Amino acid sequence: GFEALMRATDPEGRPRGPHEVFDGTRGHTDTVVLDRLCRAIHLYNFARQDTGSAWLFLNINPRVIAEGRRSGSFLQAKLEQLGLPPQRVVIEVVEAALTDETLLVDAVRRYRDLGCLIAIDDFGAGHSNFDRICRLRPDIVKLDRSIVAQAAVDPGIRSIVPGMVSLLHESGSLVVMEGIETEYEAMVAMDADADFVQGYYFARPM
Repeated sequence: GFEALMRATDPEGRPRGPHEVFDGTRGHTDTVVLDRLCRAIHLYNFARQDTGSAWLFLNINPRVIAEGRRSGSFLQAKLEQLGLPPQRVVIEVVEAALTDETLLVDAVRRYRDLGCLIAIDDFGAGHSNFDRICRLRPDIVKLDRSIVAQAAVDPGIRSIVPGMVSLLHESGSLVVMEGIETEYEAMVAMDADADFVQGYYFARPM
């Protein structure tokens, strides 16, 4: 699969992270426009390459996900325009705090009804909890980079990770280990029985 990433710069050419860019929007409408622009570019780039049957992992801003009903179905129209089957798109839900969890549940249901797969991103950091896994029933859970980094240096953490992966499997989710940068970290992921791995050890952003 491929994960779509934003690479932005300021007027002086200095790199800016996605959070910085989105924090600079002036309101909900600007956030939606920026989010849709990013998605349109990612979908176009994906559609024009020979990606076979690969998945496209697509991040959507949490605020846009939560309030997507009032913004219309942009994604469905864009997929139809590009001839991309929705089953090849994985919507990544970032592990962020939301004041109304029911909005997130409703949004995930709409993307799933469209035919997309659902992934929880950065699980194990921030606001992660298994309650959200139970409510959203994601197809894929992506374990945060911090987990494999700690497991690679701490035998105690390493012994816990397989149990975490097993619980996620029991909930019906496939598991991705993010942030694999060394052979040893890849072995940690294999020992934990992760289904997929992602990181610079295998491929760098292109």
